[in-house]
Amino acid sequence: AARTEGLTPGAARLREKTLADFRRNGLDLPPLERARLSLWRKQLLDMEFAFGKNLNEVRGFLAAAPADLDGLPEEFVDRLTALPDGRRKVTLDYPDALPFMANARSADARRRLYAMTNSRAVPENVALLDEILALRRRVAKALGYRSYAHFIHEERMAGSPEAVAGFLSRLY
Repeated sequence: AARTEGLTPGAARLREKTLADFRRNGLDLPPLERARLSLWRKQLLDMEFAFGKNLNEVRGFLAAAPADLDGLPEEFVDRLTALPDGRRKVTLDYPDALPFMANARSADARRRLYAMTNSRAVPENVALLDEILALRRRVAKALGYRSYAHFIHEERMAGSPEAVAGFLSRLY
């Protein structure tokens, strides 16, 4: 790591990025802390997987009345499952939800579908999200970052959460 003589600019940049990646993965930490960091990262992966799995397992749907389907292409409506009471089943899955949100004229039906989509797996995932956020804070602190956002944005174009906040403020 200390040797820099004779490196081309490209090799020097590769060396710099590689060393930064090693540090971001805990290379500078004592062995016990590095092992703890490794365990936390595995736990994070498991929790993030469980979060996504919970979302994917939700089988909810909007029972859309004929008036709710106004504005949608006929082919789209025809492929929706018909319910015994004459309404159509609009699932929360992308192939149903996105066209419905983009084309349905009923603001109330769009609002109901939006609320259903964004409240999927709420009891399970709220608890998981709390755990994920706490664990991300621990990972960031262990690696010497002020927050997980600082850790993540270090490698992104924005460079810092403050730059992101400034951009969003100017955009607003």
